Amino acid sequence: MVRDRLPSRPRHGSTATQAAIQGLAQVTSNPLGSPKLHQFMACRSPLAFWVTYHVNNPVGAVLAWVCFRAHLTPNAVSWISLIATLSGPLLLCFWRPTSLIQEALILVGCLQLGYTLDGADGMLARVAKQGSRFGQLLDKLIDSIVMLSLPPLLYLAAGGRQPVEPFGDDGVVVITFLAVLSRGLLATLLWLKEYVERGADRTVTDTRKRNLVFYLRRGVGQTTDTSSFYLLLGLAWAIGLFWWLMALYSLWIFVVWCGYLALTYRDLSRN
Repeated sequence: MVRDRLPSRPRHGSTATQAAIQGLAQVTSNPLGSPKLHQFMACRSPLAFWVTYHVNNPVGAVLAWVCFRAHLTPNAVSWISLIATLSGPLLLCFWRPTSLIQEALILVGCLQLGYTLDGADGMLARVAKQGSRFGQLLDKLIDSIVMLSLPPLLYLAAGGRQPVEPFGDDGVVVITFLAVLSRGLLATLLWLKEYVERGADRTVTDTRKRNLVFYLRRGVGQTTDTSSFYLLLGLAWAIGLFWWLMALYSLWIFVVWCGYLALTYRDLSRN
């Protein structure tokens, strides 16, 4: 008669027991398995422009860590970023602070917070492994909503606050839409080119040669960066030159558009 033999229990001090004890110690020391802040910091994109990389992304990493601790999903953070971005212009449409400087601080603060959260959702998705194709689509959908909503909101918020001379009421409408929409479309083109060349992962290292052309392109690109645009917008608002900024920025973006399309055609034609 053959008895069923049960697997023998590992002896005390065996490799299996030690591994189990070490695993239990790791779970006990970090019961939620929550990632550390430096893991979110590591998700910063080397392809981002200077202000975004050194200012918005570090703050976004902290916000992503806080959102993780608060059990927020990346999609929820994306919606919060939309609300934060549009809350500043909306608030100024119905409330008039005592000075242009206060208005500029409110406007830039909300715009920068929304933009920072827009980067935090991607960090949260990568670190928490909650990314999805729908999340990527939602992120671009929200970017499009912001791009289409900002011109009318800025026009309404600036009405009666910013002098319209010499452009006139009709002129400032055209100027605002041209400046915001052209910059948004250029940002979309930048993203599409990155997606074609490097895929959806923005944490890859930029392997392009560091020559004069590279730094010139980065310098010009810095002027089209969302964070830089919001800072310029706030500065112009504070000194009463909002419409002048919109007009000059529209002309500058047109020049950048022409140059970037030519360089993009050259770069992609080589592959």
